[in-house]
Amino acid sequence: MIPPALAQFIEAYDYEDLDLGITRVVFDVTGFFFDLALKTVNQAEGEDRAAAWRVEAKGHRENRISFDYGESIRIERDHPLLWKYSDLQCDLYFNGVCSDPARLFYQMYQEHVKLFSTYIPFGTFLNMSDFGRFFQLTGGLVAKGPKKLLTRYAHWLEQAGVGWSMASERRAMHWDGSEYRQENRDLKILLLGQTETYIIAEDFQFTAL
Repeated sequence: MIPPALAQFIEAYDYEDLDLGITRVVFDVTGFFFDLALKTVNQAEGEDRAAAWRVEAKGHRENRISFDYGESIRIERDHPLLWKYSDLQCDLYFNGVCSDPARLFYQMYQEHVKLFSTYIPFGTFLNMSDFGRFFQLTGGLVAKGPKKLLTRYAHWLEQAGVGWSMASERRAMHWDGSEYRQENRDLKILLLGQTETYIIAEDFQFTAL
């Protein structure tokens, strides 16, 4: 949860009057921390204000850090980038012949971009390097990944007249430093608006500096 004091600071200004960004990152044996700086300019009154927060990403899993400035910060519990941790993982198979692989490729690609934007490349979950040639076969493994994503891929297979099935449902796993454990399904993602920054962790603790 975003601390009320930080949320109120952000909400007091229009987005064009606010610079918000990460200025420092520490990732070592003590954990994952980053410093968040806010600077505002009240265009009407010419007033500058600044604030800084240190954020600990407890149970850090993954991040993409940009030092560009954004205008918002949010924490979500249900986001496509969390699916590979929180959702059941499956294998998607097809059977039959696709008459228009190029169209199927485009539809699946558009679906993927709608969910993940540029965060995850389209081919990440696919089991193929040559899409058109792959669908000249009469069956095979299409993709491995989150069930919510594969269900969307399956929709476009069905629209293309291609049969499909899913198998091997399993919980996501993570390495805790000594062994693989079933993944925590209640992870959170922190995103900075208008930047490429995201951080996935079990929780976020904010401390005003």
